[in-house]
Amino acid sequence: MTAKLERMRSHQDLIDFGNRILNEARTELYIHLRFMARALDSLGYTMDLATQSMGTDAETIHYNPNFVFSLFLESPQKLDRLYLHILLHCVFRHMFSSDQYEDKALWDLAADIQVESVLDSMDVDIINRPAYPFREEWYARLRGECRVLTAERIYHYFHLNKPDLDTLQMLTLEFHKCDHQFWKRLEDGKQGTRGAETPPDELLKNETPSASEPSEDPASEEEAPKEASTSASDAASPQKPNPTPPASRPKESQPPKRGTGALARVNEKELEERWKDTAERLETELTTFGAEASEEFGSLSFVLAAQDRKETDFREFLEKLTIVREVTHVDPDSFDYGFYNYGMEVYG
Repeated sequence: MTAKLERMRSHQDLIDFGNRILNEARTELYIHLRFMARALDSLGYTMDLATQSMGTDAETIHYNPNFVFSLFLESPQKLDRLYLHILLHCVFRHMFSSDQYEDKALWDLAADIQVESVLDSMDVDIINRPAYPFREEWYARLRGECRVLTAERIYHYFHLNKPDLDTLQMLTLEFHKCDHQFWKRLEDGKQGTRGAETPPDELLKNETPSASEPSEDPASEEEAPKEASTSASDAASPQKPNPTPPASRPKESQPPKRGTGALARVNEKELEERWKDTAERLETELTTFGAEASEEFGSLSFVLAAQDRKETDFREFLEKLTIVREVTHVDPDSFDYGFYNYGMEVYG
């Protein structure tokens, strides 16, 4: 019992310590990025040993305590940057769009490139890092093709210009920072929510026939009269507690595993709308600050403006300008041949 209590204390200590470190990172971001306050307040923390690093499902940050501790000891600045990297994924709502793209690895890469390009453009001390030639070369190449570096445009560029395996691996090593396993995937609609997968042990339990299910054995039908006769004697005797067999008890609904995507736990549409509203408010605040903080937030304002810009189909635009009008034509069914014959007789 004592050993169990010690384990419980150590587990709670890990949670408390991990949350304190992440709170420190959030406080640093509060101080240096005052316009991100609303977004910073939108994520909670969950210690999750299913991940080797950190990731988010747009509701909470899932973190491995060993990773957080080691990264904080190595450099608090790196942890601050990773925290903001995860937050920008939510602002750009990448986890809600991932099911629209078949190549998941390519979408993950495009989303990471967009976020990292915004971070590299921001002039904030706590997230600054040296500019590597490899990054700058790819930023220049993508801006030349996509103009604005959004995940959608980057994905379409890579989809049309497939990089070779070595280049793809180098890009992934350079830009991949957080765990994307909590994001919604394309197969969610086909096989249920990927994040809410039932553990193998639970699958085996669910496949076991339940005693509560009606039996199709003919012998059970023969025993029915016996049960009816004994019910009268049971009614006369004092009622005794009748414990429900464990197999027939209704199973408690298993909550989705916190380490594999909590998007199924909340109204996904509501959560997406919440982050869309946060992004719009953030864009408004950046516009309000204007030139005063233009170097501070870099290309964030420009990318946010392009993120939700919808390209109008020219055919749809022309359809809005069309006018419904009547076109006259001869109706054969209502044509009167009497007047026609009379005209032919009189006038030839």
